[in-house]
Amino acid sequence: MKLSGRVSSISPSPSLEVSAKIRLMKSEGRDVLDLGVGEPDFPALGVAKRGAVAAVEADLSHYTATPGTNDLREAVAAAHRELHGTDARASEVVVGCGAKAVLYELLQALVDPGDEVVVSSPYWVSFPAQVALAGGSLVPAPADPADGFVPRAAQVEAVLSERTAAVVVNSPCNPTGAVMPGEEVEALVRLCAARGLPLIFDEVYDRFVYEGEHVSPLRFRELHPDGLACVSGASKSFAMTGWRIGWGILTGTIQAAVSRLQGHLTSGPNSLAQAAAVAGCRDGAAEVAAMVEEFRARRDLTVEALQGMEGVSCRRPSGAFFAFPSIDLGTGEAVDSAALASHLLEATGVGLVPGTAFGLEGHLRLSYAVSRDQLNEALSRLGEELRLLRADPGRLGSGRP
Repeated sequence: MKLSGRVSSISPSPSLEVSAKIRLMKSEGRDVLDLGVGEPDFPALGVAKRGAVAAVEADLSHYTATPGTNDLREAVAAAHRELHGTDARASEVVVGCGAKAVLYELLQALVDPGDEVVVSSPYWVSFPAQVALAGGSLVPAPADPADGFVPRAAQVEAVLSERTAAVVVNSPCNPTGAVMPGEEVEALVRLCAARGLPLIFDEVYDRFVYEGEHVSPLRFRELHPDGLACVSGASKSFAMTGWRIGWGILTGTIQAAVSRLQGHLTSGPNSLAQAAAVAGCRDGAAEVAAMVEEFRARRDLTVEALQGMEGVSCRRPSGAFFAFPSIDLGTGEAVDSAALASHLLEATGVGLVPGTAFGLEGHLRLSYAVSRDQLNEALSRLGEELRLLRADPGRLGSGRP
């Protein structure tokens, strides 16, 4: 059967592939610890679950407005105003089937075949595929490892061209945990405004900040009133990954364009999950804060362990729930991160995502969204196997455990 060129040109999500392999290994009875997963291990917020139950009992089971219910759009805007000091407006909100879907719709609405999309790098695994599906070419704007991978406006400016159609930045960042300082966010908004470019700002980890502050581009709306798209959702902050609710606060004509597109793609998001997200936005602050504090402790545990391993370099991430260590096996060559991740999974039962999935070789992404006991065990296994690999790099790819 002939498949379209667009779908044939993309690969499966690397992080989801790792999770699928781990599920298969677990089904075979193998002892596997999944540090590749990109979701909180907490249950969905209690207030959100109660909101969903109330929605079921109220029979809120029919289509909602395409951009989402008024209640959720108002709750999203109010939470953004309170959390980030912006003037977010309910009329600018589009609720989608997860933040991933909103990002996809944005690129479909803004990119034509032959366009370039500048994306801060290392980047989330689905950006290359989403850009390609819109007919565009991804142009990385590499962040400096020595600078903690913090995205900078100057890095974006250096790779802009006449073909650039949009700029995409993720902060707090998956996979690095870097948080973009406020002065850099303002500089980026000014740059995009001067070039007439839409800025897509993926801020889905906006509540997971351990040092500094998350600064949303919407604080600088007056500089670029028609070109900002800030995307977040319930998956991470409310531990509702499976509920598939995300949203964008989209200024100017972007909101209407994305809403129009969504009307033909999904008609609108899940009505019951929207009710749950309303409760999370309005009443979930205490539960979210407790979850974030636990992630802070896990981050510290993880980084301390990684920094104690020979050949491993890992800066302390300021946000999200990932570490992105570089690995040096002492061979004088950059390690093949895909081969290393595969070897570590087979030899230790610890699942990680290779750096190539995020556009940077020689690194591994490690999620600390698992219990401290699991983290301690996984880090112990990794440390021992990496010690053996440095002593005998030939183990990598040899099939030896």
